[in-house]
Amino acid sequence: MSAPSLYAFSALVLLWHLWRGWRLGPARLAISIGAIAAAWAGAWFGGAAAASLLRPFLAGYPEAVVFLAGRLAAGFATWLAVVILGAVLFKRTEHQSVGFVRLLYGLTGMIGGLAYGLVLLWLFFI
Repeated sequence: MSAPSLYAFSALVLLWHLWRGWRLGPARLAISIGAIAAAWAGAWFGGAAAASLLRPFLAGYPEAVVFLAGRLAAGFATWLAVVILGAVLFKRTEHQSVGFVRLLYGLTGMIGGLAYGLVLLWLFFI
């Protein structure tokens, strides 16, 4: 992959996360980042329990596949629960009533989105 295409990819990722941070606002952005951490913990600690629930449905598959499916299911369920809870509890930027608060909410969301995008790019390039 050439350097200009990597720069273009990086710019698109950063612009996407800036826009997403503006739309979500700081609270929902923090919840979505926390949801990733919670999903990891849910997969790590709840994977065995979920695998035992999925074992009858995946009877012909090796134990490693059943355990991986259990971890994926537990992680996804945890992520989905946290994201839905954040959507219920916190407003988006566009739902803020006062103009200055909306601007401040959007700008702080953009800063958080930029940080999140930079971390993702850093992890991608490592």
